[in-house]
Amino acid sequence: MNDLSEWLRSRGRRAVYPQMGGVGLKLTPYRMFQVYEDPEKQLEISLRIEETFSTDFTYPVDFGYVFLHDLGLDMLKPDHDFPSVLENPAKTAEQIEHFRRAWEQGLDLCGEKGGKALLPAYLESIEKIASRIPKPEMVAVPGPFTLAGELVGITDLAKFTLKKPQLVEAALELTEEILCGFITEAVDRGASLIQISEPTAVILSPAMFRKWITPGLRRMFGHINGRAWSALHICGNVDAYLDEMISAGPMVLSLDQIMDMKAAAERTPGNIILAGNTDPVGIMLQGTPEQVRSAVETLLNEMAPYDNYMPSFGCDCPVDTPVENMQAFTEAVYGWKKGDGGQQR
Repeated sequence: MNDLSEWLRSRGRRAVYPQMGGVGLKLTPYRMFQVYEDPEKQLEISLRIEETFSTDFTYPVDFGYVFLHDLGLDMLKPDHDFPSVLENPAKTAEQIEHFRRAWEQGLDLCGEKGGKALLPAYLESIEKIASRIPKPEMVAVPGPFTLAGELVGITDLAKFTLKKPQLVEAALELTEEILCGFITEAVDRGASLIQISEPTAVILSPAMFRKWITPGLRRMFGHINGRAWSALHICGNVDAYLDEMISAGPMVLSLDQIMDMKAAAERTPGNIILAGNTDPVGIMLQGTPEQVRSAVETLLNEMAPYDNYMPSFGCDCPVDTPVENMQAFTEAVYGWKKGDGGQQR
């Protein structure tokens, strides 16, 4: 795998890091699960994004909870937004073991409820996109703790870190196993960059983050690095966790809009790429194209001294983000020229 920093420098300009696959849905008449079920529709959306607001990476419409869907969890399935789970059934070690056996043996828990497993279609989508679009493909997955939180329930998982630590360990072992298996196959199918999104981690204190989050992330990035480029995104104010996030080993750190990017850059080694952090709601969803350009240029000027900065959003752009704003973002980035605002480090 080529060095990510060198690849970015070879662009000759700032690259755009995408967290906007869902916005492509509005370029088609399709409903979300129609896309998840059909790799050709996934490919169509990626091609339409290329035509409408192309970036330096390509990507499928994110389906981070495909694992939970295929484990048979009931899900809320809106037509034009991302799905969410409606139940958190793994409250005991026996229930976690049940899901582990089912996953390892390939049992069709989704089919038992009258559904259809969608992981094969998602992997085929990744392969189709990689074969048709000659750009690095980014695929995002939930982190082990976040995925465990959906299985167990976020509140219960937090309580169990104190009251039932062995259950938490079992849940994390299961989710790491699921994720590492998927990542291996996704990279084999053509994924170039794997982003781990671990938003549930912010419910923990820094000390508990160090105990429950950092070791798993280190194992995950140990699994990814060498196979593909890697990224870590955690929503919210992660100032108290930033050093732990860096130590986990990602090649890219994606930061929320609440973070001070310049302050974060001062703490981040130059060989780690910082991505972010235009507001996906206040600016991208609710702003005008002129406001988008202004926000992007302000951030670019502020981050001009840092050659390890990559423009992106504070989190996924909402599905209803205006296409004109997406175009304004990429145009502002690609049209920006570094002035006299400082020497790049």
